[in-house]
Amino acid sequence: MNSIGNVIIHLEETSSTNLYAQNLISSNKQAEGIIVLADFQSEGRGQGNNKWKSEKSSNLLMSLIVLPVFLTPVNQFYLNMAVCISVVRALEHVTGLVVNLKWPNDILINRKKISGILIQNSLGNNQINSSVIGIGINVNQKNFSEQLLHATSIAVETGKDSVIKDVLDVLIDNLRIFYYHLQNSKLEEIRKMYMNYLFGINEKVAMERKSGLKFTGILQGVSTTGELIVEENENLQKYRHGEVRIVI
Repeated sequence: MNSIGNVIIHLEETSSTNLYAQNLISSNKQAEGIIVLADFQSEGRGQGNNKWKSEKSSNLLMSLIVLPVFLTPVNQFYLNMAVCISVVRALEHVTGLVVNLKWPNDILINRKKISGILIQNSLGNNQINSSVIGIGINVNQKNFSEQLLHATSIAVETGKDSVIKDVLDVLIDNLRIFYYHLQNSKLEEIRKMYMNYLFGINEKVAMERKSGLKFTGILQGVSTTGELIVEENENLQKYRHGEVRIVI
């Protein structure tokens, strides 16, 4: 179907799998589909300035390289949606539990974060020249720091440890499927699936503005460009990532 996961570079330790993958793109023009897997990241990143902290050899830490030149920059959020769906589907398969995604790209089980995604796109000539897709899934870690009170793992939720390679194999299968959907312009199908998994859809949710001001609104969905659509006082408002956050 495509080359995703045909080559896996397994590192015992690295500063960041995303940074390693970006350097790989610079030196290898045939890098599409390569997965960089690490047992430990010393400088793992989440969205913005957030750090992704993980016990050594307990979790799935990876970055995938794709070259989605068929996508225009205005459609780049579809890549995010496709990756989110892939992770949700993989976790459903592995855990047998209900899995949701919190806008824009946190994955939840029982209202707790089990996975995060960081996508870094290189744009030019009205296309996405390359993307590094960082995915972290908490697999066997059972204890989290006080800063991660809303974190969980497959082991915590199911009561048993999993083989990280098995989780990776299921994830690769789903990434291949939904990247193929992207390649074949099944954009509306991807958007609908993303909405089906969206935490708080059509419900009143607690939110917080960048200023710290808290408010509530009815979550109506997400635009094709990734803006959160919220009904406030019978008016629809759109928010870009970073302007508001959903409070769990």
